[in-house]
Amino acid sequence: MNLELINTLRQMAETQDLKHRAEQTCRQWLAKECTEEQRGELQLVFRRCALVFEHRILPEVFLETAFDICVVFSTNLHIAGMEKIGSYRLITDLDGRALDDYFELDPRAQLERNSPGESHGPLE
Repeated sequence: MNLELINTLRQMAETQDLKHRAEQTCRQWLAKECTEEQRGELQLVFRRCALVFEHRILPEVFLETAFDICVVFSTNLHIAGMEKIGSYRLITDLDGRALDDYFELDPRAQLERNSPGESHGPLE
């Protein structure tokens, strides 16, 4: 394993503040797509920051920073779990310039869920 390369990539991601930038941009998308009440039920879970050097569509090397969008459901006493309802990916070049981003919500996803078996309406 090439630790020097890995450390260089980690430093690049930290210097470019990729996790924070991706999280903030995802929250901007959520503000457009969800009510304030719905956003209160959501949690962003960091998934990865990855170097993509070969891609079937994009010709350039890029960094992909990804978050899962999850709804938290609970019982009266504690958090019972989370369900992934979408994802967000920020695509940047190696200099940190945003090239593209992808915001996806599952149209079948349920918010206002009290337990895994109960649903009260789709996220629209």
